[in-house]
Amino acid sequence: MTQIFKPDDTMPDSELTVPKMLEMMMISGNPKRVLDHLVTLVDEIGWFGTLLVTHKDWDKPELHRRSMQLIAEQVMPRFGQHVATQQAAD
Repeated sequence: MTQIFKPDDTMPDSELTVPKMLEMMMISGNPKRVLDHLVTLVDEIGWFGTLLVTHKDWDKPELHRRSMQLIAEQVMPRFGQHVATQQAAD
């Protein structure tokens, strides 16, 4: 199963730690950081079709709403513009 988590077959199993997997597979942070990571990802691998957003269950529902609002208003519109521009150039 470790092979599916490695960016390439040459990575030793000993380097595949939980912190390393989180670093490689999770995007988090403020809207600019998330957008920058998504743009880098789509530029590297191409359009992947679906983006799954998960989040921590906040003790305060307003924090959950704020997180979803930031994604909807600040990240996805700009990300969509970037993808549309890239697809038009292809």
